[in-house]
Amino acid sequence: MKTKEELRKEIDEAKEFIRSNDNKQEDKDKKVNILKDLVRSFKQTQDLENLSNELKDDDEDKEDRSKKFPEQGAKRSKVTEDKDPLKEMRSAVNNYLHSGGTVRSDKLQFTEGKDKDLIIPSELTRDALDGIKSADVKPTIPTAISYIPQDEVKTVVDLGKFVNHKSVATATGSYPIRKKATAKLNTVAELEENPELAKPNFTDVKFAVETRRGAEPVSQESIDDSAVDLIPFLVNDANEQKVNTTNADIAAIFESFAPLTIKTLDDLKHINNIDLDQAYNRSIVATGSFYQWLDTLKDGNGRYLLQTDVKSASGTSILGIPVFKIDDSSFGAKGDAHAFIGDLNRAIFYADRAQITARWVDDRIYGQYLQVGTRYDIVKADENAGYFLTVDTKTATAADTSTVTAGK
Repeated sequence: MKTKEELRKEIDEAKEFIRSNDNKQEDKDKKVNILKDLVRSFKQTQDLENLSNELKDDDEDKEDRSKKFPEQGAKRSKVTEDKDPLKEMRSAVNNYLHSGGTVRSDKLQFTEGKDKDLIIPSELTRDALDGIKSADVKPTIPTAISYIPQDEVKTVVDLGKFVNHKSVATATGSYPIRKKATAKLNTVAELEENPELAKPNFTDVKFAVETRRGAEPVSQESIDDSAVDLIPFLVNDANEQKVNTTNADIAAIFESFAPLTIKTLDDLKHINNIDLDQAYNRSIVATGSFYQWLDTLKDGNGRYLLQTDVKSASGTSILGIPVFKIDDSSFGAKGDAHAFIGDLNRAIFYADRAQITARWVDDRIYGQYLQVGTRYDIVKADENAGYFLTVDTKTATAADTSTVTAGK
Protein backbone atom coordinates (compact mmCIF):
# COMPACT_ATOMS: atom_id res chain seq x y z
CA MET A 1 0.00 0.00 0.00
CA LYS A 2 1.37 3.42 -1.00
CA THR A 3 2.11 6.07 1.59
CA LYS A 4 0.35 9.39 1.79
CA GLU A 5 3.39 11.19 0.46
CA GLU A 6 3.58 8.93 -2.60
CA LEU A 7 -0.10 9.34 -3.31
CA ARG A 8 0.06 13.12 -2.86
CA LYS A 9 2.93 13.32 -5.34
CA GLU A 10 1.07 11.25 -7.93
CA ILE A 11 -2.08 13.36 -7.42
CA ASP A 12 -0.15 16.59 -8.05
CA GLU A 13 1.47 15.09 -11.16
CA ALA A 14 -1.92 14.00 -12.49
CA LYS A 15 -3.43 17.47 -11.95
CA GLU A 16 -0.48 19.08 -13.70
CA PHE A 17 -0.89 16.69 -16.63
CA ILE A 18 -4.60 17.58 -16.95
CA ARG A 19 -3.96 21.35 -16.84
CA SER A 20 -1.27 21.21 -19.50
CA ASN A 21 -2.24 22.28 -23.03
CA ASP A 22 0.44 20.06 -24.53
CA ASN A 23 -1.41 16.81 -23.86
CA LYS A 24 -4.16 15.28 -25.97
CA GLN A 25 -7.73 15.35 -24.74
CA GLU A 26 -7.94 11.56 -24.92
CA ASP A 27 -4.91 11.21 -22.61
CA LYS A 28 -6.37 13.82 -20.26
CA ASP A 29 -9.62 11.86 -19.98
CA LYS A 30 -7.68 8.73 -19.00
CA LYS A 31 -5.64 10.68 -16.50
CA VAL A 32 -8.86 11.99 -14.89
CA ASN A 33 -9.94 8.41 -14.14
CA ILE A 34 -6.51 7.66 -12.68
CA LEU A 35 -6.75 10.82 -10.57
CA LYS A 36 -10.09 9.71 -9.14
CA ASP A 37 -8.57 6.38 -8.05
CA LEU A 38 -5.58 8.16 -6.49
CA VAL A 39 -7.83 10.49 -4.54
CA ARG A 40 -9.90 7.59 -3.25
CA SER A 41 -6.75 5.78 -2.14
CA PHE A 42 -5.42 8.92 -0.49
CA LYS A 43 -8.66 9.51 1.35
CA GLN A 44 -8.82 5.92 2.58
CA THR A 45 -5.18 6.07 3.74
CA GLN A 46 -5.86 9.37 5.51
CA ASP A 47 -9.02 8.00 7.12
CA LEU A 48 -7.22 4.93 8.36
CA GLU A 49 -4.40 7.04 9.78
CA ASN A 50 -6.78 9.46 11.46
CA LEU A 51 -8.83 6.62 12.87
CA SER A 52 -5.74 4.86 14.11
CA ASN A 53 -4.53 8.00 15.84
CA GLU A 54 -7.94 8.62 17.33
CA LEU A 55 -8.15 5.08 18.66
CA LYS A 56 -4.67 5.37 20.00
CA ASP A 57 -5.62 8.55 21.84
CA ASP A 58 -8.68 6.81 23.26
CA ASP A 59 -6.54 3.93 24.46
CA GLU A 60 -4.08 6.31 26.10
CA ASP A 61 -6.95 8.14 27.80
CA LYS A 62 -8.35 4.87 29.06
CA GLU A 63 -4.93 3.84 30.32
CA ASP A 64 -4.50 7.13 32.17
CA ARG A 65 -7.93 6.83 33.74
CA SER A 66 -7.27 3.23 34.72
CA LYS A 67 -4.05 4.23 36.47
CA LYS A 68 -5.76 6.97 38.43
CA PHE A 69 -8.99 5.13 39.16
CA PRO A 70 -8.37 1.45 38.56
CA GLU A 71 -11.67 0.14 39.91
CA GLN A 72 -13.92 2.89 38.47
CA GLY A 73 -12.06 2.80 35.18
CA ALA A 74 -12.61 -0.90 34.80
CA LYS A 75 -16.28 -0.68 35.66
CA ARG A 76 -16.91 2.38 33.44
CA SER A 77 -14.97 0.83 30.57
CA LYS A 78 -16.93 -2.37 30.83
CA VAL A 79 -20.29 -0.61 30.94
CA THR A 80 -19.33 1.70 28.06
CA GLU A 81 -18.05 -1.11 25.88
CA ASP A 82 -21.16 -3.14 26.51
CA LYS A 83 -23.55 -0.31 25.69
CA ASP A 84 -21.74 1.77 23.03
CA PRO A 85 -21.77 0.07 19.56
CA LEU A 86 -19.59 2.86 18.17
CA LYS A 87 -16.88 2.13 20.68
CA GLU A 88 -17.10 -1.56 19.86
CA MET A 89 -16.68 -0.76 16.16
CA ARG A 90 -13.68 1.46 16.92
CA SER A 91 -12.10 -1.29 18.94
CA ALA A 92 -12.65 -3.83 16.18
CA VAL A 93 -11.13 -1.52 13.57
CA ASN A 94 -8.19 -0.75 15.87
CA ASN A 95 -7.46 -4.43 16.44
CA TYR A 96 -7.65 -5.07 12.72
CA LEU A 97 -5.21 -2.27 11.86
CA HIS A 98 -2.69 -3.05 14.58
CA SER A 99 -2.67 -6.74 13.72
CA GLY A 100 -2.00 -6.05 10.05
CA GLY A 101 -5.37 -7.44 9.06
CA THR A 102 -5.13 -10.78 10.86
CA VAL A 103 -7.59 -10.01 13.66
CA ARG A 104 -11.09 -9.66 12.20
CA SER A 105 -14.41 -9.11 13.89
CA ASP A 106 -17.91 -9.91 12.65
CA LYS A 107 -18.66 -6.22 13.13
CA LEU A 108 -16.30 -5.25 10.28
CA GLN A 109 -17.40 -4.94 6.65
CA PHE A 110 -15.23 -5.47 3.57
CA THR A 111 -15.58 -4.74 -0.13
CA GLU A 112 -16.45 -7.55 -2.51
CA GLY A 113 -13.92 -8.88 -4.95
CA LYS A 114 -10.33 -10.02 -4.76
CA ASP A 115 -8.85 -7.30 -2.53
CA LYS A 116 -11.63 -7.14 0.10
CA ASP A 117 -10.66 -3.73 1.46
CA LEU A 118 -11.94 -2.66 4.86
CA ILE A 119 -14.99 -0.37 4.75
CA ILE A 120 -14.63 2.39 7.34
CA PRO A 121 -18.04 3.62 8.64
CA SER A 122 -18.60 7.31 8.01
CA GLU A 123 -19.19 7.87 11.74
CA LEU A 124 -15.53 7.05 12.39
CA THR A 125 -13.95 9.19 9.70
CA ARG A 126 -13.15 12.87 9.21
CA ASP A 127 -12.86 14.71 5.92
CA ALA A 128 -9.16 14.68 5.03
CA LEU A 129 -9.27 15.94 1.42
CA ASP A 130 -11.65 18.05 -0.62
CA GLY A 131 -11.33 15.72 -3.60
CA ILE A 132 -11.59 16.73 -7.26
CA LYS A 133 -13.42 19.96 -7.93
CA SER A 134 -14.46 21.50 -11.22
CA ALA A 135 -11.57 23.95 -11.05
CA ASP A 136 -9.08 21.04 -10.91
CA VAL A 137 -10.32 19.56 -14.18
CA LYS A 138 -11.49 22.77 -15.88
CA PRO A 139 -9.58 22.00 -19.12
CA THR A 140 -11.71 18.88 -19.57
CA ILE A 141 -15.10 20.57 -18.99
CA PRO A 142 -16.70 21.85 -22.22
CA THR A 143 -18.55 25.17 -22.49
CA ALA A 144 -21.87 25.13 -24.33
CA ILE A 145 -22.15 27.88 -26.97
CA SER A 146 -25.17 28.20 -29.26
CA TYR A 147 -24.63 29.67 -32.70
CA ILE A 148 -28.34 29.76 -33.59
CA PRO A 149 -29.63 33.25 -32.62
CA GLN A 150 -33.11 33.58 -31.13
CA ASP A 151 -35.29 36.59 -31.91
CA GLU A 152 -35.92 38.95 -29.02
CA VAL A 153 -39.46 38.74 -27.74
CA LYS A 154 -40.69 42.18 -28.67
CA THR A 155 -43.89 43.45 -30.19
CA VAL A 156 -43.56 44.50 -33.83
CA VAL A 157 -47.01 45.61 -35.04
CA ASP A 158 -47.49 46.63 -38.66
CA LEU A 159 -49.72 49.72 -38.55
CA GLY A 160 -50.05 49.50 -42.32
CA LYS A 161 -52.69 46.79 -41.94
CA PHE A 162 -55.04 49.27 -40.19
CA VAL A 163 -55.17 51.91 -42.95
CA ASN A 164 -56.24 52.18 -46.60
CA HIS A 165 -53.26 50.42 -48.20
CA LYS A 166 -53.32 50.59 -52.02
CA SER A 167 -50.76 49.70 -54.67
CA VAL A 168 -50.11 52.55 -57.13
CA ALA A 169 -48.52 52.43 -60.58
CA THR A 170 -46.95 55.89 -60.65
CA ALA A 171 -44.61 57.89 -58.46
CA THR A 172 -47.02 60.80 -58.13
CA GLY A 173 -50.75 61.10 -58.44
CA SER A 174 -53.99 61.53 -56.60
CA TYR A 175 -56.55 59.20 -55.14
CA PRO A 176 -60.19 60.35 -55.27
CA ILE A 177 -62.35 60.05 -52.19
CA ARG A 178 -66.07 60.76 -52.55
CA LYS A 179 -67.52 63.00 -49.91
CA LYS A 180 -70.72 62.21 -48.11
CA ALA A 181 -73.79 63.16 -50.17
CA THR A 182 -75.80 65.99 -48.62
CA ALA A 183 -78.26 66.76 -51.48
CA LYS A 184 -81.84 65.50 -51.58
CA LEU A 185 -84.14 64.36 -54.38
CA ASN A 186 -86.75 66.79 -55.67
CA THR A 187 -90.49 66.19 -55.70
CA VAL A 188 -91.74 65.92 -59.31
CA ALA A 189 -95.28 65.77 -60.72
CA GLU A 190 -96.41 63.06 -63.12
CA LEU A 191 -94.79 63.05 -66.57
CA GLU A 192 -92.69 66.09 -65.86
CA GLU A 193 -89.08 66.10 -66.92
CA ASN A 194 -86.61 64.65 -64.43
CA PRO A 195 -84.59 67.28 -62.60
CA GLU A 196 -80.84 66.95 -62.64
CA LEU A 197 -79.27 65.04 -59.77
CA ALA A 198 -76.70 66.80 -57.64
CA LYS A 199 -73.20 65.96 -58.72
CA PRO A 200 -71.06 63.90 -56.36
CA ASN A 201 -68.27 65.71 -54.58
CA PHE A 202 -64.76 64.27 -54.54
CA THR A 203 -61.63 65.05 -52.63
CA ASP A 204 -58.37 64.28 -54.38
CA VAL A 205 -55.76 62.90 -52.03
CA LYS A 206 -52.44 63.74 -53.62
CA PHE A 207 -49.41 61.56 -53.05
CA ALA A 208 -45.76 61.73 -54.03
CA VAL A 209 -43.84 58.51 -53.58
CA GLU A 210 -40.46 58.64 -51.88
CA THR A 211 -37.85 55.92 -51.76
CA ARG A 212 -36.38 54.54 -48.56
CA ARG A 213 -33.64 52.00 -49.10
CA GLY A 214 -30.35 50.61 -47.90
CA ALA A 215 -27.76 48.02 -48.88
CA GLU A 216 -25.39 45.85 -46.90
CA PRO A 217 -22.31 44.06 -48.25
CA VAL A 218 -22.09 40.51 -46.92
CA SER A 219 -18.80 38.64 -47.25
CA GLN A 220 -18.89 35.21 -48.80
CA GLU A 221 -16.84 33.92 -45.88
CA SER A 222 -19.56 34.92 -43.41
CA ILE A 223 -22.19 33.26 -45.62
CA ASP A 224 -20.16 30.04 -45.88
CA ASP A 225 -19.08 29.82 -42.25
CA SER A 226 -22.25 30.92 -40.45
CA ALA A 227 -24.14 28.23 -38.53
CA VAL A 228 -27.46 29.59 -39.88
CA ASP A 229 -28.65 30.41 -43.38
CA LEU A 230 -27.38 33.97 -43.17
CA ILE A 231 -29.15 35.68 -46.09
CA PRO A 232 -32.77 34.90 -45.01
CA PHE A 233 -31.79 35.89 -41.46
CA LEU A 234 -30.56 39.30 -42.66
CA VAL A 235 -33.61 39.74 -44.92
CA ASN A 236 -35.97 39.22 -41.95
CA ASP A 237 -34.07 41.84 -39.98
CA ALA A 238 -34.21 44.29 -42.91
CA ASN A 239 -37.95 43.72 -43.34
CA GLU A 240 -38.50 44.63 -39.70
CA GLN A 241 -36.64 47.86 -40.41
CA LYS A 242 -39.12 48.53 -43.25
CA VAL A 243 -42.05 48.00 -40.88
CA ASN A 244 -40.45 50.37 -38.37
CA THR A 245 -40.15 52.98 -41.12
CA THR A 246 -43.80 52.82 -42.23
CA ASN A 247 -45.00 52.62 -38.63
CA ALA A 248 -43.26 55.88 -37.77
CA ASP A 249 -44.92 57.67 -40.72
CA ILE A 250 -48.37 56.23 -40.01
CA ALA A 251 -48.13 57.06 -36.31
CA ALA A 252 -47.22 60.64 -37.16
CA ILE A 253 -50.40 60.94 -39.26
CA PHE A 254 -52.56 59.46 -36.48
CA GLU A 255 -51.07 61.95 -34.04
CA SER A 256 -51.91 64.85 -36.40
CA PHE A 257 -55.68 64.34 -36.03
CA ALA A 258 -57.65 66.65 -33.77
CA PRO A 259 -56.51 65.96 -30.19
CA LEU A 260 -58.95 65.30 -27.37
CA THR A 261 -58.25 64.58 -23.71
CA ILE A 262 -60.57 62.22 -21.89
CA LYS A 263 -60.97 61.46 -18.20
CA THR A 264 -64.00 59.19 -17.96
CA LEU A 265 -65.99 56.67 -19.92
CA ASP A 266 -68.60 59.40 -20.47
CA ASP A 267 -66.01 61.38 -22.43
CA LEU A 268 -65.40 58.37 -24.68
CA LYS A 269 -69.16 57.97 -25.19
CA HIS A 270 -69.51 61.63 -26.14
CA ILE A 271 -66.86 61.26 -28.86
CA ASN A 272 -68.49 58.11 -30.16
CA ASN A 273 -72.05 59.44 -30.12
CA ILE A 274 -71.66 63.12 -30.99
CA ASP A 275 -68.18 64.27 -32.04
CA LEU A 276 -67.55 61.58 -34.66
CA ASP A 277 -69.96 61.56 -37.59
CA GLN A 278 -72.19 58.50 -37.59
CA ALA A 279 -71.29 57.72 -41.19
CA TYR A 280 -67.75 56.70 -40.19
CA ASN A 281 -66.88 53.22 -39.10
CA ARG A 282 -65.39 53.03 -35.64
CA SER A 283 -62.14 51.43 -34.50
CA ILE A 284 -59.70 52.19 -31.71
CA VAL A 285 -55.94 51.77 -32.06
CA ALA A 286 -54.68 52.03 -28.47
CA THR A 287 -51.30 51.91 -26.83
CA GLY A 288 -50.82 49.38 -24.06
CA SER A 289 -51.25 52.06 -21.38
CA PHE A 290 -54.49 53.34 -22.97
CA TYR A 291 -55.69 49.74 -23.33
CA GLN A 292 -54.99 49.20 -19.63
CA TRP A 293 -57.28 52.13 -18.81
CA LEU A 294 -59.99 50.72 -21.08
CA ASP A 295 -59.56 47.29 -19.53
CA THR A 296 -60.34 48.65 -16.06
CA LEU A 297 -63.49 50.56 -17.00
CA LYS A 298 -66.60 49.22 -15.26
CA ASP A 299 -70.28 49.97 -15.39
CA GLY A 300 -72.31 50.92 -12.34
CA ASN A 301 -72.83 47.25 -11.55
CA GLY A 302 -69.09 46.54 -11.42
CA ARG A 303 -68.92 44.73 -14.77
CA TYR A 304 -65.93 45.32 -17.03
CA LEU A 305 -66.87 47.07 -20.28
CA LEU A 306 -64.00 45.80 -22.45
CA GLN A 307 -65.29 42.51 -23.74
CA THR A 308 -63.98 39.59 -25.77
CA ASP A 309 -65.66 39.79 -29.17
CA VAL A 310 -65.22 36.88 -31.58
CA LYS A 311 -66.92 38.88 -34.34
CA SER A 312 -64.44 41.75 -34.05
CA ALA A 313 -61.28 41.77 -36.16
CA SER A 314 -59.30 42.70 -33.06
CA GLY A 315 -60.87 40.09 -30.77
CA THR A 316 -61.97 42.70 -28.20
CA SER A 317 -64.40 45.60 -28.23
CA ILE A 318 -65.79 48.32 -25.98
CA LEU A 319 -69.15 49.98 -26.60
CA GLY A 320 -69.27 47.83 -29.74
CA ILE A 321 -66.03 49.37 -31.08
CA PRO A 322 -63.17 46.97 -31.98
CA VAL A 323 -59.95 47.74 -30.08
CA PHE A 324 -56.47 47.07 -31.55
CA LYS A 325 -53.53 47.15 -29.14
CA ILE A 326 -50.06 48.42 -30.03
CA ASP A 327 -46.91 49.15 -28.03
CA ASP A 328 -46.64 52.46 -26.16
CA SER A 329 -43.60 53.48 -28.20
CA SER A 330 -45.70 53.59 -31.39
CA PHE A 331 -47.51 56.71 -30.13
CA GLY A 332 -44.84 58.19 -27.89
CA ALA A 333 -42.92 56.75 -24.96
CA LYS A 334 -43.42 54.08 -22.34
CA GLY A 335 -46.41 54.92 -20.17
CA ASP A 336 -48.10 57.28 -22.68
CA ALA A 337 -51.82 56.50 -22.83
CA HIS A 338 -52.78 57.47 -26.39
CA ALA A 339 -55.24 56.13 -28.94
CA PHE A 340 -56.82 56.91 -32.29
CA ILE A 341 -60.57 56.52 -32.60
CA GLY A 342 -62.30 56.74 -35.95
CA ASP A 343 -62.51 55.27 -39.44
CA LEU A 344 -59.09 53.76 -40.13
CA ASN A 345 -59.76 53.09 -43.80
CA ARG A 346 -60.78 56.67 -44.55
CA ALA A 347 -58.35 58.41 -42.21
CA ILE A 348 -55.05 57.49 -43.91
CA PHE A 349 -54.11 56.61 -47.48
CA TYR A 350 -51.02 54.44 -47.92
CA ALA A 351 -49.79 54.68 -51.54
CA ASP A 352 -47.52 51.65 -52.02
CA ARG A 353 -45.40 51.88 -55.18
CA ALA A 354 -42.91 49.06 -54.61
CA GLN A 355 -41.34 46.77 -52.03
CA ILE A 356 -37.74 45.97 -52.86
CA THR A 357 -35.67 43.03 -51.67
CA ALA A 358 -32.71 42.11 -53.85
CA ARG A 359 -29.23 40.67 -53.67
CA TRP A 360 -26.46 40.39 -56.18
CA VAL A 361 -22.83 39.40 -56.48
CA ASP A 362 -20.33 42.21 -56.98
CA ASP A 363 -17.02 41.34 -58.63
CA ARG A 364 -15.24 44.04 -56.60
CA ILE A 365 -15.68 42.06 -53.39
CA TYR A 366 -15.82 38.37 -52.52
CA GLY A 367 -19.39 38.37 -51.35
CA GLN A 368 -22.89 39.65 -52.03
CA TYR A 369 -24.84 42.85 -51.64
CA LEU A 370 -28.20 42.71 -49.87
CA GLN A 371 -30.55 45.58 -50.71
CA VAL A 372 -33.89 46.32 -49.10
CA GLY A 373 -36.11 49.26 -49.95
CA THR A 374 -39.63 50.53 -50.10
CA ARG A 375 -41.28 53.26 -52.18
CA TYR A 376 -44.42 54.79 -50.76
CA ASP A 377 -46.21 57.84 -49.48
CA ILE A 378 -48.55 58.03 -46.51
CA VAL A 379 -50.97 60.94 -46.30
CA LYS A 380 -54.03 62.01 -44.34
CA ALA A 381 -57.08 61.21 -46.43
CA ASP A 382 -59.96 62.61 -44.36
CA GLU A 383 -59.22 64.93 -41.48
CA ASN A 384 -62.71 64.42 -40.03
CA ALA A 385 -62.38 60.64 -39.87
CA GLY A 386 -61.15 60.46 -36.29
CA TYR A 387 -59.55 61.91 -33.19
CA PHE A 388 -56.28 61.40 -31.37
CA LEU A 389 -57.04 60.69 -27.72
CA THR A 390 -55.01 61.12 -24.54
CA VAL A 391 -56.10 59.87 -21.14
CA ASP A 392 -55.62 62.37 -18.33
CA THR A 393 -54.09 59.81 -15.99
CA LYS A 394 -54.08 62.25 -13.03
CA THR A 395 -57.86 62.64 -12.91
CA ALA A 396 -59.08 59.72 -15.02
CA THR A 397 -61.51 57.31 -13.37
CA ALA A 398 -62.08 53.64 -14.04
CA ALA A 399 -65.69 53.69 -12.85
CA ASP A 400 -68.74 54.70 -14.79
CA THR A 401 -71.25 56.29 -12.45
CA SER A 402 -74.01 56.41 -15.04
CA THR A 403 -74.96 52.75 -14.47
CA VAL A 404 -74.90 51.63 -18.09
CA THR A 405 -75.03 48.21 -19.65
CA ALA A 406 -71.94 47.04 -21.54
CA GLY A 407 -72.22 47.51 -25.28
CA LYS A 408 -74.71 50.39 -25.14
